[in-house]
Amino acid sequence: MKKETIIAVILGIGFGLIVAIFMVIRTGTQNTKNTKTIANSISSAPTKQINQSLVTNLEITSPKDNELIKDKAVSINGKATKNSMIIIQSSVKDIIIKNKEINFKVDMPLSLGENVIQVSVYPDDKNVPFQKKQLQVYYLAE
Repeated sequence: MKKETIIAVILGIGFGLIVAIFMVIRTGTQNTKNTKTIANSISSAPTKQINQSLVTNLEITSPKDNELIKDKAVSINGKATKNSMIIIQSSVKDIIIKNKEINFKVDMPLSLGENVIQVSVYPDDKNVPFQKKQLQVYYLAE
C-alpha cells in the first residue's frame, strides 16, 4: 500500500474515534440535565361494574361427563348467560349458536368410541369473561 493511503486510513479512524467520544460525553451530560421526576402516584382508570344477576355460569345439565350413550347423537342441554354465543366443538362437528334465553339445547352427532366435546360461552358483554367446559361421552353401538 502507498504511504498516503495508510496515513488517510489512520487519520480517518482517529477522527472517527474523537467524534464518537465527544458525542458520548455530550449526550450523557444532556440526559442528566433533561430528566424529570415522575410522580409515584398511579391513577387507575374507572372500571365498569358487572351486574352479577345477569351473569350465569356455564352449566351442562346433560349429558354427564363420562356418560355412555347408545344413540348416534346426543342432546346437549345446559345453562349460559343470556344473549351469548355458544360454540360446541367435537371431532365430528362444530356448532355455533346464539342463545336467546338462559337455557340451551343442541343435538350433537357422535363418532364411535370416545367423544371429547368442548362447550365455550362468549357473552355479549365484553366485561364478562368467557367460560369453557369439556366433557367426554362414549358412544357404543349395540
